[in-house]
Amino acid sequence: MKKILCILIIFSCTVSVKAEPVTMALLAPVALKVAKDASPHLISGMRGAGDNMVAVAQDMGRILLLPLGIVQMTAGAPFGYLNEGAGNVWAGVCAPFSLVVNILTLPFAFAGG
Repeated sequence: MKKILCILIIFSCTVSVKAEPVTMALLAPVALKVAKDASPHLISGMRGAGDNMVAVAQDMGRILLLPLGIVQMTAGAPFGYLNEGAGNVWAGVCAPFSLVVNILTLPFAFAGG
């Protein structure tokens, strides 16, 4: 798995460099060693970023709780949905702030922090 990930990263981050074939042949073992040493950090960074992106998606979904809660508080109040609607309104009001925090911390999650 690590070898495949390293190969994908190396091929996706190609840069057009005008270097001599001898220089490239001499530096290839060094580049492979660096990629091997960096792979645990890349994997942890991607895992942290994935968790943070899931939190962003959840916050985007929680924003929709605001209109649902308003409907529950108004039309559903005679049927006992007032408390549940108030909770949904509160979650919908807090969701944009949580979304901003999660988006601002996304670069740190890519860095593995």
